[in-house]
Amino acid sequence: MRYRLLIPILTLFLIQTNASDVEYKFVVVSGEPVTLNASETVQVANFDECTDKCEQKTECVLAYQSNSSDPCYLFDWNSITQIIKNEAGGNGTTAFKVYTDQPACELNAAHLLNGKTYPLFPNDTVRNLWRIDTAEDGWTITYIDAKPTENLICGNFTHDRPYKDGCNPECNVTMVQLLAIPGPLTAEFSNEAFITTNTWEECLYYCYDHPSCFVVWFNPNLVPICRWYSINIIFFLNRTEASEMGGQHLAIKLPLSQKSCSYTTEELMDDKYYWPFNKIYQFFDRSFFRIRTTPKYYKISVYSDEKKSRSKPRPAGCEINTHPSVLGRTGEETRNPAVCGRYKKANVTYAAAKEICQEWDGELATERFYGYFSNCLNNVDMANIPLMDEVFSGQYARFGVPGYAGIKVWVGLEKDSTTQRFKWAREDWVGTNGVRRNQCPYDHNANLKMTSIPYTWGANQPDMTPGNDCAYMTITDAQTLFPGYALSTSRCDVATTNGFACQTRPQQEKGIPKFDDVVREYGQDPALLPEPGDGYTFIQVKQWP
Repeated sequence: MRYRLLIPILTLFLIQTNASDVEYKFVVVSGEPVTLNASETVQVANFDECTDKCEQKTECVLAYQSNSSDPCYLFDWNSITQIIKNEAGGNGTTAFKVYTDQPACELNAAHLLNGKTYPLFPNDTVRNLWRIDTAEDGWTITYIDAKPTENLICGNFTHDRPYKDGCNPECNVTMVQLLAIPGPLTAEFSNEAFITTNTWEECLYYCYDHPSCFVVWFNPNLVPICRWYSINIIFFLNRTEASEMGGQHLAIKLPLSQKSCSYTTEELMDDKYYWPFNKIYQFFDRSFFRIRTTPKYYKISVYSDEKKSRSKPRPAGCEINTHPSVLGRTGEETRNPAVCGRYKKANVTYAAAKEICQEWDGELATERFYGYFSNCLNNVDMANIPLMDEVFSGQYARFGVPGYAGIKVWVGLEKDSTTQRFKWAREDWVGTNGVRRNQCPYDHNANLKMTSIPYTWGANQPDMTPGNDCAYMTITDAQTLFPGYALSTSRCDVATTNGFACQTRPQQEKGIPKFDDVVREYGQDPALLPEPGDGYTFIQVKQWP
């Protein structure tokens, strides 16, 4: 049995923190938890370090140490309900985490430990709360999973959905707070993110009030602390634990229908489709987006009306941020599958690039025909549009390489572990059935029928050195020579490229809902929407007739 030293007088200690505004601080008492079974044990040099450990962990609400040579015990939310003061049989020192604006050096312990309720997350006063009360033999802790939300307007964007008024017209745009941070490929924040905000609440409502803001992130360790992202520059949100947020917050803006307004927070993020028209700007006309939850990410995908081509004669159905490609001249297009490609600037390993392409429901790009990655095909008015076409017109310029020559891009070419030969990720997307490919300058007398799988290796390639199991494409001539690129082998675990290229199938072949069906969920007639013509433009402020 643990020896318990009886101390007749309760002694209260205060731990000083650096700030005197509203933040987590500790009230330290002479007392002992009624049980240590549900605690986490850590080795510390002193009790100050013990409370530091609790402060660093979001879920921790209480820290305890019996003496300076014993371990530190940390208790998470909903793990301990009673503290016995030393004069009633306890033994040791306990620190209660409290959330208060009282100066650290002037904490009123009697007040803070009697009938006060504290939040696990600083700006969430509805869920994951704990209440500390003074008892005859010490203190008790009561845990409150959620408070009633009847008096909240649109739920104040709390986690506990659906809200009582969530389907009212004034609540048809909501901010969903998530345990997440911006993920891979997130572009630099908008310049308008340099706004004067001091709290997460100000940051959150700034995004809510500004139509161009799609995702907002608050990080007190960065300058600016509040930054927002439009739909075209963010693709993934890294899911995190509460203990990893360290004062950070993130929310995503969702336009709600009369169906989705009754979803829980988890349901809103679980493979759902949303129509942003007139609610969130920076989307293309006749577009919609999808949110999916995976063990690692919240994934954001943007789609367009599958009936509309963004640029004739290219096929419709390629999602936003991708470029359509078909093989063959007019009348031959349906003999091979259409695919949608995209480039992305990122200094990542082959494995990381491959993972992202697969998260985008595709694969690293396959060379569909000899010259597929060539830029000189850009101006040829034929149906077999190469992947490089749209890239050189603007996106690729962001790679920051003068003249483009020398840019390296991961492609979907790997060494087969059995045959030790290199193989494309999707050989079924290569044209080998005799349709005519393109080249520049075009030669009507040349035999341009596609009958074999292309491998446009560079000089002294492929280098079959052990470990060189992956491949990248290097642009050797950006404008004049054909094909203007060459393939090289590489190790897979090094970040030796400027970016990567992905391919996926069109929307209608991946089970994506029809645009008209998504619009009808919002109670609107698709026939009343403006026609985008051959190209899409960013939506402006519009009113329904």
